[in-house]
Amino acid sequence: MILQVDSDAAYLVRPEAPSQAGGYHYLGNQAKTQFNGPILVLAKTSKSVMASAAEAEVGALYMNAQEVVSI
Repeated sequence: MILQVDSDAAYLVRPEAPSQAGGYHYLGNQAKTQFNGPILVLAKTSKSVMASAAEAEVGALYMNAQEVVSI
Protein backbone atom coordinates (compact mmCIF):
# COMPACT_ATOMS: atom_id res chain seq x y z
CA MET A 1 0.00 0.00 0.00
CA ILE A 2 1.18 3.51 -0.86
CA LEU A 3 0.17 6.71 0.93
CA GLN A 4 -1.56 8.88 -1.68
CA VAL A 5 -2.99 12.39 -1.49
CA ASP A 6 -5.56 14.17 -3.62
CA SER A 7 -5.18 17.92 -3.19
CA ASP A 8 -7.39 20.80 -4.30
CA ALA A 9 -7.95 24.49 -3.64
CA ALA A 10 -10.76 26.98 -4.12
CA TYR A 11 -9.74 30.51 -5.07
CA LEU A 12 -11.61 33.64 -3.87
CA VAL A 13 -14.55 31.83 -2.28
CA ARG A 14 -14.38 33.22 1.27
CA PRO A 15 -15.20 36.74 2.47
CA GLU A 16 -12.15 39.06 2.37
CA ALA A 17 -10.55 36.82 -0.32
CA PRO A 18 -8.71 33.97 1.47
CA SER A 19 -8.53 30.64 -0.34
CA GLN A 20 -9.80 27.26 0.83
CA ALA A 21 -7.49 24.21 0.75
CA GLY A 22 -8.51 20.57 0.87
CA GLY A 23 -6.87 17.18 0.79
CA TYR A 24 -7.82 13.50 0.95
CA HIS A 25 -5.07 11.21 2.34
CA TYR A 26 -5.51 7.47 1.85
CA LEU A 27 -3.68 4.20 1.19
CA GLY A 28 -3.89 2.65 -2.27
CA ASN A 29 -2.02 0.55 -4.81
CA GLN A 30 0.33 1.87 -7.49
CA ALA A 31 -2.18 1.42 -10.33
CA LYS A 32 -4.78 3.47 -8.37
CA THR A 33 -7.40 0.75 -8.81
CA GLN A 34 -7.80 -0.06 -5.11
CA PHE A 35 -7.90 2.28 -2.16
CA ASN A 36 -8.55 2.13 1.55
CA GLY A 37 -10.66 4.53 3.58
CA PRO A 38 -9.36 8.01 4.36
CA ILE A 39 -6.49 8.40 6.82
CA LEU A 40 -6.89 12.16 6.98
CA VAL A 41 -9.22 14.67 5.36
CA LEU A 42 -7.84 18.21 5.30
CA ALA A 43 -10.05 21.31 5.09
CA LYS A 44 -8.28 24.58 5.89
CA THR A 45 -8.65 28.25 5.11
CA SER A 46 -5.47 29.97 3.99
CA LYS A 47 -4.43 32.91 6.15
CA SER A 48 -3.02 34.89 3.23
CA VAL A 49 -4.70 36.22 0.12
CA MET A 50 -3.44 34.46 -3.02
CA ALA A 51 -2.77 36.33 -6.27
CA SER A 52 -3.99 33.54 -8.58
CA ALA A 53 -5.71 30.17 -8.65
CA ALA A 54 -2.35 28.49 -9.42
CA GLU A 55 -0.85 30.04 -6.29
CA ALA A 56 -3.81 28.74 -4.25
CA GLU A 57 -3.19 25.22 -5.63
CA VAL A 58 0.49 25.39 -4.66
CA GLY A 59 -0.50 26.57 -1.19
CA ALA A 60 -2.86 23.60 -0.85
CA LEU A 61 -0.10 21.23 -1.96
CA TYR A 62 2.19 22.72 0.69
CA MET A 63 -0.44 22.30 3.45
CA ASN A 64 -1.03 18.68 2.42
CA ALA A 65 2.71 17.96 2.25
CA GLN A 66 3.16 19.23 5.81
CA GLU A 67 0.53 16.72 6.99
CA VAL A 68 2.02 13.83 4.96
CA VAL A 69 5.49 14.33 6.44
CA SER A 70 4.10 13.91 9.96
CA ILE A 71 2.27 10.69 8.96
